[in-house]
Amino acid sequence: MKGFAAVSTAKLEIEADAESLTRKLIRDSPSGSTCSTAVGDELPAQSSLSPLRSERSVIGRVWLLSQDQQGCRCVQEALDTAESNEVREALAQELCGHVAKAMRSPHANHVLQKCITTMEPSSFQFIVDELVARKGLVVHCAKHRYGCRIIQQLLRHARSSQLAPVVETLLSDIKALACHVFGNYVVQCLLELGTASQRQEVVNFIRQNIADLCQSISGGAVISSAMMHAAEEDKAWLARAVSRDPEVLLSLTLSKHGHSAVVLVLQVLDEQELQTAHTTLLKHVEAFEASTPRLTGLESFLLDGGINGPDAGGPGLSHRRCGA
Repeated sequence: MKGFAAVSTAKLEIEADAESLTRKLIRDSPSGSTCSTAVGDELPAQSSLSPLRSERSVIGRVWLLSQDQQGCRCVQEALDTAESNEVREALAQELCGHVAKAMRSPHANHVLQKCITTMEPSSFQFIVDELVARKGLVVHCAKHRYGCRIIQQLLRHARSSQLAPVVETLLSDIKALACHVFGNYVVQCLLELGTASQRQEVVNFIRQNIADLCQSISGGAVISSAMMHAAEEDKAWLARAVSRDPEVLLSLTLSKHGHSAVVLVLQVLDEQELQTAHTTLLKHVEAFEASTPRLTGLESFLLDGGINGPDAGGPGLSHRRCGA
């Protein structure tokens, strides 16, 4: 135990020294920047830095600079203006072993995102490898304020085969993510960008847990995303599942992100189903008016049977009229 305590203490001291060095670099550099290439040089505007100078200013200290507000901008500039993919790879390799900490950093997370958006998928494989190497890290990052951004960027830019172990882990804990304040964004990204089988798995989860999602603060956003990106037959099923249960429909309507989902649901229903939904919602119009000003689209539907409000998110349905 004493040996473990000594190692932990030494690690904390090293991290403190690194932060102290970063602050010193900023304090001693012209204009408070760590991008200066020589002591006493006046730092030019970021846009006027040549690619070669930008690269040289960060080589050997990418991880150190990435942890600082000004320094992370210098690293991003170097990645943006690098003369070749090989140079970007060399810079990114300095982040190896630091991915888990970088994902949770308010500054370094931007550097990881820049690596993903400017490099070939094979070049940022080390990010995927470090994610899956530690048990529980994928889900932890998906629920993290900054980490969820990295997962979303990977879903957008990595090859589906490359990301298979990450997605498999996400799907295994989909319920916790869908109802989480940050994790729900990852689920929405899966619905938008996942493979057909991955989207179907998320939709199946929603179908089995529709009532719980409608009562969740974040669940309405997930249902809304499903109504935009699911297969047509799944959209129809979800719409009917919501509209046929008055309690589910009301819960979704009154939830924080449920308004847009309800509008999308109403756009899918046939005339008879619209009539039923209209009757259910009309009984609670006062509760809607008191809940949020974002319900103007539904108020229009309740008044004339059409959806023409500014939040409709698509063509109006004024031609589909229901009796008031």
